[in-house]
Amino acid sequence: MRLDSNRSAFANLIAQIPKRRTVGLGKILGHFLYHFDFPHRRIVQRNLRFAYPEWSRDQIQKLVKRFFRHLGITILEFLQMAYLSHEEL
Repeated sequence: MRLDSNRSAFANLIAQIPKRRTVGLGKILGHFLYHFDFPHRRIVQRNLRFAYPEWSRDQIQKLVKRFFRHLGITILEFLQMAYLSHEEL
């Protein structure tokens, strides 16, 4: 990934995150989203209860947390894609 003086500091920060750190930082982002995006957390819980009525609350809660961790990772990877060269993609 390359550093560009024409990009914002945020864009350069995203571009410089090493691939091995993306997963860990994405999980942290997902944890943050889980705790502060209550409306979407409630939607995910409701949809899972509808799709898996036989599952316990604990099973659903574990999957909701995993979903948000994965979402955080995906968001970071998506943002990084804009800064990858053709070879890196």
